[in-house]
Amino acid sequence: MNCGQLKEMINHILIAVDGSGASLHAARYGLSLAAQSGARVTLLSVLPPAEVLSIGPLQAYVPLNRPPSEGEVRRIKALFEEISTEHTGVQVEHAVELGHPAETICDWAAKHDVDLIVVGARGLGTARRLLLGSVSQQVVQHAACPVLIWRPPPPVEPKVA
Repeated sequence: MNCGQLKEMINHILIAVDGSGASLHAARYGLSLAAQSGARVTLLSVLPPAEVLSIGPLQAYVPLNRPPSEGEVRRIKALFEEISTEHTGVQVEHAVELGHPAETICDWAAKHDVDLIVVGARGLGTARRLLLGSVSQQVVQHAACPVLIWRPPPPVEPKVA
């Protein structure tokens, strides 16, 4: 595939960023791809909503987590600005949403005519991946467009002379 074909196929790239090293590398890779294809980019971070557990017949509630703070949102926006400035010439938009990550990423992509989703692979262990599933796997299974999963390269082992 040459750059001309790539430009025709990919007009909007959604890059999911959760602040992990893998997602930051995926963001840089996605932005490089956008620079080559001329696509616009949306950097999306999904924060978990506040959740409560209803207990007992009196409808008492126990908070399971706290809602995202304004400081967390500011930190994400600052991170987006930092990443965006590394690739001048690429049209970059920012979005912060509340929700469950995989579901929100797929819904956002479907509603905004995304041609490609880029996510990072965190490298969960086999047991955790089987029990919990990974966000990247869930996005691959449910997205209505292609998904690129950026994985870190394997460590290079020193050659023994």
